[in-house]
Amino acid sequence: MKSKLKFLFTTFCVILSFIISSCTTIDSLQEAISSLFESQNSNIQNNETQKIKKVSSTMYKIPEDYEKAYSFRTDTPHPMAKKIPTNIAKLKTSNPAEYVNKCCEFINSNSTDDFEKVKIAHDLVALNVKYDAKNFWAETVPPQNYENVLKTGYAVCEGYSNLLKKFLDTLNFKNSKVSGYARGVGTSLMAENNMDSNHAWNMVKIENAYYFIDSTWDSGYMNGKKSVQKYTTDWLFIKPEHFIFTHLPERQQQQLLKEPVSNTEFLKLADFQPKFFEVAENFVIKNGELPQKTNHVLNSIQFEYETKANYYLDFSVVQTEKNKRIENSTFTQTKGNISNTVIQFPEAGKYQIQIFYYKKTERQGLGCAEFFVNAQDGSQIRYPRIYQNSFDAKVICPIEMPLKKGETYHFEINCPSKNFAAVICGKNFSQMQKNDDGTFSLDFTVPTNISQLNIGVSSAKTGSYQTVATYICK
Repeated sequence: MKSKLKFLFTTFCVILSFIISSCTTIDSLQEAISSLFESQNSNIQNNETQKIKKVSSTMYKIPEDYEKAYSFRTDTPHPMAKKIPTNIAKLKTSNPAEYVNKCCEFINSNSTDDFEKVKIAHDLVALNVKYDAKNFWAETVPPQNYENVLKTGYAVCEGYSNLLKKFLDTLNFKNSKVSGYARGVGTSLMAENNMDSNHAWNMVKIENAYYFIDSTWDSGYMNGKKSVQKYTTDWLFIKPEHFIFTHLPERQQQQLLKEPVSNTEFLKLADFQPKFFEVAENFVIKNGELPQKTNHVLNSIQFEYETKANYYLDFSVVQTEKNKRIENSTFTQTKGNISNTVIQFPEAGKYQIQIFYYKKTERQGLGCAEFFVNAQDGSQIRYPRIYQNSFDAKVICPIEMPLKKGETYHFEINCPSKNFAAVICGKNFSQMQKNDDGTFSLDFTVPTNISQLNIGVSSAKTGSYQTVATYICK
């Protein structure tokens, strides 16, 4: 018995000695020990029948304030990343190791701020590497070491994270490459049922706290099977409580959350992108909760949120069983910066909700959220088609349709920037009365010979009218 205990003790000491000798910092030692115990725990747990034990994130210090970090999330590349001297830039393909060394010397000689240094390193990766869509889809991905990435200029996530890690190592930042599951290319929120690792990103320690970086997703996006190069800082220094909606690390403590989520809990989360949290603050269902991946309602759902100045949200509703887009089911009313959006579901069933954010001066919007709603019943309520516009016109009433032919309705819109508004039926314009607060109103009887009518606004009475809303008449 004593000899057995002695053998076990000796074995433990050898393993511990090896771990310590292979770790150059306290952080890496803690990480290695935690990984050892995690591995042991995973071997003795049945993940299908037992709830995953939550692991504390205290080994990675979480920032108390993100104000400074977020000041670098500008969606604009740092000028220094575009001004790498020619004699350094030409080393990229001929001598990758020297290229990285010289770039880091250049960064250190021009910056003393750690956040700025990491931002420049991030930009050098995101700007100069293209996603290797061709090899990704063909399943012929070449070696993803940083040297090959620099020589070819192409990479998948593994190569992006390897290259960024090389920059961070050379700049003497404590950092880790993180592997895990991400809701990206090749995944489906509806069909999601396992958390097999499919992505890689980075974690870096700055001013004694850890931050996430996904340089792959900051370099562009996939359009079908083609990669589109589009620089952003959406995934630079992003808050863990926002990152968790799209990225689940293999190692639970690398979530950087005070209360980590299990695989089961992750599967219940909606897909919210970083821009969602920037454009729509305090977004909740009427009951005060953030939407889950699947939400159960009777026949409608209502959201309240604060919209960032000069932005608005648009909602797409698709009945999943029929793959049918539902029109005239959504209506948004805004007062100040507070918006309320109601969605009516025409029949019982499952619906996909996608949210797009728009700048008021632009016509092209980008997706920022996705989740589902199970409706128990159908609603007959429909809403007029509202045309978003730069002059910020708001429909007050009526807000439901179809309008009944021969009946009289009170029409009211608010549009202080325009001088005239009218209810338009074909070529007939019925002028609305403007009040001092910019509100136009008119009591109007719907003609019996029309199928739709519009509300339009104009700067001149006889000028061109821009459509604000369209109503169906029956």
